[in-house]
Amino acid sequence: MVNLTSEQLSRIVNIVLASSKLKEIHLPHMTIRANLHLLIWGDVGIGKSTILKEIGENMDVESVRGLTPAVMLGAVDKSTGEFLEPITWTYRNKVILLDEYHIEKFDKKGREVLNEMLKLMEHPRYIKKVGYRCNEIEEVEDDLYLRVKSGKIACNTRFSMVIDTMMNITKKKQLKEIEALASRCLTIYLAFSFEELRKIAMGKVIYSYSHIKLKKDIVKINKKTYAKIESYAGARKNNKSRYFRLLGDLCRIYAVIGKIDHELFNLICDLSEE
Repeated sequence: MVNLTSEQLSRIVNIVLASSKLKEIHLPHMTIRANLHLLIWGDVGIGKSTILKEIGENMDVESVRGLTPAVMLGAVDKSTGEFLEPITWTYRNKVILLDEYHIEKFDKKGREVLNEMLKLMEHPRYIKKVGYRCNEIEEVEDDLYLRVKSGKIACNTRFSMVIDTMMNITKKKQLKEIEALASRCLTIYLAFSFEELRKIAMGKVIYSYSHIKLKKDIVKINKKTYAKIESYAGARKNNKSRYFRLLGDLCRIYAVIGKIDHELFNLICDLSEE
């Protein structure tokens, strides 16, 4: 396991948050999802929820617990006819914070919700039938939209997601959905060296929010730069199953910070091998 310093942790988290503002990333041969997602896991009491609280206060978002299809995709209240706006639209161009996420092996409903979440993390565009009558709604923001019409919710949105959990995501015979979740995220096992714990005990903060201003929200990566980025993922031959995901995440990080950072890129590669 990689023991991060609080500075390393803060930098990774803040890059993920900044990626929520990215619109598109164009590689020499294809276009990829622009937004990074982050999964933080570890034992109770290590500071996972504290990180989400700090993010929420600085980005004006609230943490979500008990995720349901209605919360995620929107719905109509059967008693009032009121439209329940999906968090995927409420927090467009921001971050969705999923606190204390947990799913049991035999939780069929939870697995169904997780599968919907996995789709949206990869392609945040959907159409959902509305079960009850509702007034027509149309909200448009640049290339994004939310429409309720003819008994359907149509949404094209964009967001990053930060999830904390006590589940051991490296456990053998893990749910395939959890494996898929981890593959869509930068994954951090939140643990610190004893020296770092002593510094935290003396007042050092675990996570410090810092706003990263993007130079561009549509980023084109040329062949030469892409080849340099690929060399980092390509050097990890023992991590073949994560190769494409890792490469994509490195491209997203480049899109946020605007450069290839050798130390950071190697750290991300190390984290992907856990």
